[in-house]
Amino acid sequence: MEKTQKKHVRAAIYTRVSTEDQAREGYSLDVQRDYLIDFAKREGFQIHFSDSKSKIYIDDGFSGYSLDRPAMSQLLQDARARKFDLILVYKLDRFSRRLRDILNILDELDSLGVQFKSATEPYDTTTSSGKLMLQQLGSFAEFERNRIIERVVPGMVRGVQAGHWQGARYSPFGYRYDKTTKRLSIEESEAKLVREIFKRYIAGESTQEIGGDFYERKVPSRSGGEFNSSLIRRIIRNKIHIGKLVWNEHHYDKKQRTLRGYRYVKNDPSEIIEADGLHEAIISEDVFYRAQSIMDRNRKGKFYKRHKRDYPVSGILTCAKCGSSYHGIYNVSNHMTGEKRAYYRCSGRASKNIHCGNSDLRAEIPEAHIFGILESLFSSPEIQKQRLKNLIADRYQEEATSETSRELEGLKKELQECSNKLAKLTDVYLAGTITKEIFEQKAQNLRNEEGELRIKIERKELQLIEKEESNDYLKRAEEVAKSADSMKENLHPSLRKELLKLIFKKVLIEDQKVTKVVLFHPFDRLQPKVPVHKTSGGDSEERRLEQCQILERKQPKKTLKSWSYVLRPSDVK
Repeated sequence: MEKTQKKHVRAAIYTRVSTEDQAREGYSLDVQRDYLIDFAKREGFQIHFSDSKSKIYIDDGFSGYSLDRPAMSQLLQDARARKFDLILVYKLDRFSRRLRDILNILDELDSLGVQFKSATEPYDTTTSSGKLMLQQLGSFAEFERNRIIERVVPGMVRGVQAGHWQGARYSPFGYRYDKTTKRLSIEESEAKLVREIFKRYIAGESTQEIGGDFYERKVPSRSGGEFNSSLIRRIIRNKIHIGKLVWNEHHYDKKQRTLRGYRYVKNDPSEIIEADGLHEAIISEDVFYRAQSIMDRNRKGKFYKRHKRDYPVSGILTCAKCGSSYHGIYNVSNHMTGEKRAYYRCSGRASKNIHCGNSDLRAEIPEAHIFGILESLFSSPEIQKQRLKNLIADRYQEEATSETSRELEGLKKELQECSNKLAKLTDVYLAGTITKEIFEQKAQNLRNEEGELRIKIERKELQLIEKEESNDYLKRAEEVAKSADSMKENLHPSLRKELLKLIFKKVLIEDQKVTKVVLFHPFDRLQPKVPVHKTSGGDSEERRLEQCQILERKQPKKTLKSWSYVLRPSDVK
């Protein structure tokens, strides 16, 4: 290419660095940028900038093994828009360390008429000899990546087992990485939000409601964006907040291609490494596992509200057609006047995989039905209090938990011993005493044993929770009955929802009607009267709740000493 022709070539400069690259080889972004700009000037290229602020394409802190990089995505998008003629990089491995990705991208660039050049490696993609050299260089780049993995992974495993956080582009929310101590330290401004999230979630608020409140309060996330339900769920699920480290939990599945690379999937439990971290916990384990128990029960999401109207029964309404939960919405009921009304909508209607046809339900229909049942339940507090007390005494006995606790402690000791064996095995391998094949075989056996022990521990913990909380629930249920004569109108909506979840297992909805109500034991034994909707002639009647099913309570619920609805006394037959 003549120099007079090169002046018309628009060159896009791309630079990348990961933390390891900079420390190991000195490939700083400044070094790459200065060299490439000087090279482009010497070659007579016209530099194309990624935006109006004269910025080149920069990926800071991203691995060369993945194409999921913001600057790389923008570079390819601009290439497809024909904004430049040539991509210029410092070295081939700055572009990618995977041969397959390099060849796939270069094939696409070739079809777009965009050339590719490494400033420190002599080849030209417009010639067959240049493409051959590119394939050879790409092979070496992938070979080096594999060597890095072989060197780094055993050290990372050892680091996790020793309690050291193994880094990422960003430290976990609630923490900052202290380079002096090489440990995570609590970032109090974020830790305060973490504590608030757990406290509100355990109190009965959903991730959507918490996210909606943060949105209204304009609470920024780590990246400066908005908090959403997904981010709050990840915070609640992250064991880092109780002082634990979980490593190798996910991987990119090369068999599942996506538009941005490969699908990020969860690893087999036997391959996941969990250890006690050296960092300080933000919340207690009791709070964390209570939140996990609640989230496991409420996997079907709800939409957080963007208006002031409360939807007290959204946590117990269930679609009789698809089994999804209901959430509250505020819809226009009169397009002439713009008047809005409150409705409950099946979550399945918004799902791509369900397509439920159950119609929206006016909010007053299920609310009147459910609060009518409550009015009947607590119409005579003194009578109902005594009956509930007797039912509790007849149905349940205090269960001893000492044996389960001892078994749980024994399993935890076995797990720690297994982790210690794996750590010692790693030391022996790194010292060169055993071969890689023997190490991998023995390490896999220990990981399998760890996975089995973790499953056993989880089961024992659930047994312990059920034993403790079943009795705890019954004590709180009696408190609810006792407090029926002193219910307050200013009760927080989340506590009102907890009261309903304490009594109602679910309420089935079909074709804008309540078709079935399921109460927890012992409330189902009280046989409350249920109001029936008015008929076409305007008549109404009461009937017994014959469709109630007996269900034993096994999950935790919070103490509720008051309720926002004032109930009118009526006779209980």
